[in-house]
Amino acid sequence: MLSCGTLSIAFDNCRVSWGGATIRQSDGKFYLDKSDAYAVTTGATVELPENVSFTEFYAAVNSVTREFPSATYIGVFHDDAKGTIDINPVEILESRAAVDEFALTHTIIGGAYHFATGDGYWPQGRPELYA
Repeated sequence: MLSCGTLSIAFDNCRVSWGGATIRQSDGKFYLDKSDAYAVTTGATVELPENVSFTEFYAAVNSVTREFPSATYIGVFHDDAKGTIDINPVEILESRAAVDEFALTHTIIGGAYHFATGDGYWPQGRPELYA
């Protein structure tokens, strides 16, 4: 379970347009947003309304950590287009080649998010497989 302090910071980040955070489950440390790496979602997304209370956010994030204890990270993200805060179990991979390799043996939901540019990348160049 992630601490209240960590989730308070993540919640504040999600209140900003297109804001978010990626949190390592093992120690609650935040991943650097501008690194040259890719985040991939490995399980179901929990969608909350963008005006969710901290109590509801806290409960939802911790439910994802319980459902996906083997996920290295939990990602939280304010999706302005949908008007939601999304919570996902994620893995971080260091290159496009690593994303492609990971996709061969794991289920990836959606494309890979490149932290440095904010761009999406679809394994094998096939977004229809990961939509």
